[in-house]
Amino acid sequence: MQTTLTADVPPLNDPGVTLLSTDQAALLELLDTVPTLRCSWGEPGDTGLSTNVSVVSADQADTVRESLNTAGFGCESQGDATICRIEQRGVSLDDKPYTRGETQAVQGSYWITTSWVNIDPDGYTQDILAALAR
Repeated sequence: MQTTLTADVPPLNDPGVTLLSTDQAALLELLDTVPTLRCSWGEPGDTGLSTNVSVVSADQADTVRESLNTAGFGCESQGDATICRIEQRGVSLDDKPYTRGETQAVQGSYWITTSWVNIDPDGYTQDILAALAR
C-alpha cells in the first residue's frame, strides 16, 4: 500500500495538509480524547487523504458504530471488523468535479477514520487493519 500511495499521492505527512479524518462532529470530539496516530497522503489541494488510528474502549467503539449508522454511513462486517463508508460527488466553486468520502472501521479496540478527496485506494483500510492484527 505504501508503494502505491507514494506513487499515486505523495508525500506522506505534508505539514500543510489540514484535512480532518472525519466530518462527524460527535466523532471529532471523541478523537480529541483517545490515543491517536495521524497520517496524511498528498499535498494541500484537490487530492489526498487523512487517516487516524485510535485506541477506544468497547463503549466508545459502540458509540462510533451507532454514530455512523445514524449519519447514514453504509456499514458491513468484514471478519471481526465493522467497516463503514460514505461518499459524495459534487462540483467545486471553480467548476471542478470532485468525489470525497469517509471510510471508518472498528475492530477490537482500534478505530480507523479516513477522509479522502479524489482518491480512495482500494483495500487501504483493510491493509491498516491487517497491519494492526500482526
